[in-house]
Amino acid sequence: MDKKALRKQYEEMRHPMGCFMLTCSISGEHYIGVTKDLDTIKQRIFFRLSVGALANLPSLQAAYANHGEDAFTFKILEFLPPMEETEAIEENLAILLELYKEQVLQAKEIRV
Repeated sequence: MDKKALRKQYEEMRHPMGCFMLTCSISGEHYIGVTKDLDTIKQRIFFRLSVGALANLPSLQAAYANHGEDAFTFKILEFLPPMEETEAIEENLAILLELYKEQVLQAKEIRV
């Protein structure tokens, strides 16, 4: 299969979407976010933290620098069912984020 066909096949794949939470076991801080690709978000977050690229969340970046990756747990809170319309996806992810932010009041929002 050529690269163009592989790329098209990847773009047409349906990735699991939903809400996740990152927790620092030492500080007790919680970070909640949503994504269109739950398969890769954990790896993406920890990579960005390892290179200092999450400066928009200084408390998270500092906790990672002080305690390392082992001090963090990553948990998927909820999956969204597959949807076709981009608008519906964005709307449902936003609603899901707000619901979980209400449940964990001290949680900070994480966007990656």
